[in-house]
Amino acid sequence: MINLELYRIFVIVANEGNITRASEILCVSQPAITKQIKNLEAQLNIRLFERNNSGMKLTIEGNELYFKIKDAIKLISEVENEFRENRTIRVGARTTILSKIFSKGISKYYNSYPNAKVDIRKYEIEEMLQKLDEKQLDVVLTKRIDDKNYSNLKFISLGFLHSVFVTKNNSKFSRKVFDKEELKNEKIYINSIVGNPVSIRVLKQVLNLDDLSNNKNIRSLSSNAVIEILKQEDAIGFLTKEFVQEELDENKLEIVKTSFQIEPTEFGIYYNKNNKFEQLNNFIECIKVECINNKI
Repeated sequence: MINLELYRIFVIVANEGNITRASEILCVSQPAITKQIKNLEAQLNIRLFERNNSGMKLTIEGNELYFKIKDAIKLISEVENEFRENRTIRVGARTTILSKIFSKGISKYYNSYPNAKVDIRKYEIEEMLQKLDEKQLDVVLTKRIDDKNYSNLKFISLGFLHSVFVTKNNSKFSRKVFDKEELKNEKIYINSIVGNPVSIRVLKQVLNLDDLSNNKNIRSLSSNAVIEILKQEDAIGFLTKEFVQEELDENKLEIVKTSFQIEPTEFGIYYNKNNKFEQLNNFIECIKVECINNKI
């Protein structure tokens, strides 16, 4: 079967009657278009054009082919454009970062493009990046992780998030300044060892631990469960400050004082450099603008 693209190029050249104008429309070099036309002529075993002073003129066979396929090519182009304009953006994101950091940007996108369609999918971070690399997702909203194994992925940094130790207001833990060794001896609630590799990596670095999964002092729960426990018990949690800012502002939680600083973590947008399209560009721009406006 002849490649449909050859017919599309043929119709555009016939419409324009000129290789130069066809080249501008197709964003393809003139020699490449000439080569494609010759390719089509060879496969059909007919001559499609004759050159004259004004450009390209259809032969009798070329004119017959043109009138048989021009409407079909137009219809296919219209269908392609319709699907491009209504393409669903497949977004990968963890629940907490989606609601706390990116929700306003997504709302801005919906408000700016009322017919937009966004399909939000939740996986573990490594799985999301794998699916993005394989074009099963269009964009991933997350903290930055070790992405050296994904040559097709690009990261747009939007700012930094800060890991902190927190406890309930007026807890016994709020009365002193902890060093790393003292924290090792305390029970610490964290958000999902399996699904949160960035925070886990940071905590391992802070406490100089090789493994958290077998540590009896580390308790892994959902972030919401950790927050509720901290509101009720004298306990310590290790969470992202921006995710619990509301509880901090309302004095339901407070930050545990430490004798050391914790390096912040970048957050932003991962996309596949081979999978950019107009709707995705618009989506990314809305996310970027909203994060900048809210100074996250």
